[in-house]
Amino acid sequence: MRLEGIRQRVAAIGVESEVSAPAAPSRKSFRLNLLARSGSSIREGAVAGAVMVAAAFAVYGIHVVRGGFISDDWAFAADHERFGGLASTARHFLDTSGTLMNTGGRLGTAIYFATDYTLFGSNAALHIVVALLLAALMSTGLFVVLRALGLARLHAGSIALLLLVFPAADAPRLWPSASTSQLAISLYLAGVILALRGLNASGRATILWHSGALACYVASLLTYEITVGGFALTILLYRLRAGWSPALRRWAVDLAVLAASLVYVKQSKPYGVAWGSLSDRIDRARAIQGEARELLTRLGVQAGSIRVPFLVIVLLVVAAIVAAFMLPASSAVRSPLRRWLAIAAGGAVAIGAGYVSFVATDAFYMPLRPGIGNRTNIAAAAGFVVLIYALAMLVGYLVALAASFVRTARSSAVPIGGAVAGILLVGIGALWLHQVRNDRLAWDRAETLNQRTLTVLRDRVAKPLGGSTIYTFGMPGETAPLVLPFTTSWDLTGAVRLLWHDSTLRGIPSASIVRSYSGNTPENSGIACRKDRAQPRGFFYSAKDASPYGKTVFVDVPSGRSLIVRDRRTCQAWTARYSDL
Repeated sequence: MRLEGIRQRVAAIGVESEVSAPAAPSRKSFRLNLLARSGSSIREGAVAGAVMVAAAFAVYGIHVVRGGFISDDWAFAADHERFGGLASTARHFLDTSGTLMNTGGRLGTAIYFATDYTLFGSNAALHIVVALLLAALMSTGLFVVLRALGLARLHAGSIALLLLVFPAADAPRLWPSASTSQLAISLYLAGVILALRGLNASGRATILWHSGALACYVASLLTYEITVGGFALTILLYRLRAGWSPALRRWAVDLAVLAASLVYVKQSKPYGVAWGSLSDRIDRARAIQGEARELLTRLGVQAGSIRVPFLVIVLLVVAAIVAAFMLPASSAVRSPLRRWLAIAAGGAVAIGAGYVSFVATDAFYMPLRPGIGNRTNIAAAAGFVVLIYALAMLVGYLVALAASFVRTARSSAVPIGGAVAGILLVGIGALWLHQVRNDRLAWDRAETLNQRTLTVLRDRVAKPLGGSTIYTFGMPGETAPLVLPFTTSWDLTGAVRLLWHDSTLRGIPSASIVRSYSGNTPENSGIACRKDRAQPRGFFYSAKDASPYGKTVFVDVPSGRSLIVRDRRTCQAWTARYSDL
């Protein structure tokens, strides 16, 4: 009878059973507001956006000061300085040749980066601010979608905040070049919001709302095809707000737009895409699924070992299913168990959808790839957060069910379960914040190393002749797995071009030509000192990268020593000092 009374009170205020004893009127009013499951308003979305912005800068804000450009950022900044205005820069960013870095034919990305660098130039701090604002926008979009689908403010807000600190996809917050993925996802979420709004409209308004949604969908795909899997989900989202007939009609239009957009995307041949055979794609899908499952058992942290065995997760879900369908209708936990099982299933589907675009890419893009590689998880991140959150809630309700059989705990069974779920989620949030902090420190150290290199180049090296190649020695190529200070030809090249405002210069960091660099071999690494030129050898280089003596500059960063290499003998003597070359 006590549990039935609790259930009735829960039903009366329109929330699930995360309730406790009646509170004073003022506190009860706050709780009702917090747990309301009505749709989101513009005012609520604005408040949520402000909260997400504040949270993003609270967690990552120090990176604005201590972080900087990494890898592709230098190339984009140098190319913008070379090509000038917004339209010219966008046109060259779309090109697949003649630039240090291009956007692989992605129209939306080219426009985004051209605008970003036109506004902020080579000010890395402002580019990081934009990345954090996009992270907040993405979380706000998820919050509004979850609210539109009937999730309580407490849960929608908590999930959105956790998305901000999901550590297996933090590169887009720390690395400006990866932030475009957040823009693509935000555009997709905006489309979902407009489409759901259109389901409640009638007549011409319905067409207008869904037309706006389609515009957002297309803009998302043309920015980054990472959201292609989301189109498979729109029918399920529509069905939650309307019947099958209107949901199918809108989904059919979505698929037609998707098909047209994919034709364009395929013709543009975006970087990283490797269509391959059907069997290759199946094998790749299996590999992604395996790593995604392992990431789930690590609770969203790429580093470390399994924290919750997959079998335990399966048994938890099975136990929740059994309880949800075996308990009598009068049970206070029956309905919320069913709800959170459905939410968990939705999270699992969203994870799969987030990886669809990577089935047609090369092997670099995998769920457990750290550093710059964890941008692979950005589209699946919301699914992971929703699933992990739902699993914590299921644990709480199963604990509540177990407590209901203990006479002394029967009256407070549901609050006990809610407390357990809350403790689990707070622990997960703390774990994620700790990992994000470690990741941020590694990215900040990369900026420190880059600035050390640039300081030596600025203070100890005279401006090189046009067409010169600057080699830097003595600096590490990683501060953590795949967190890269100057490590490739395009990043150091971009940096030296910006430093001396000369687009004919090139830079080669020793980290890219050592034997230990990925893709290099003992037979194809180091520097070949030819009769009249120095030739870098390694994964990135060929004979066309050779530089004539007199226009080859060697710089040892730790000591600050530098010289212009004018003959083969000097080249050989210098490179002999470095054992890994």
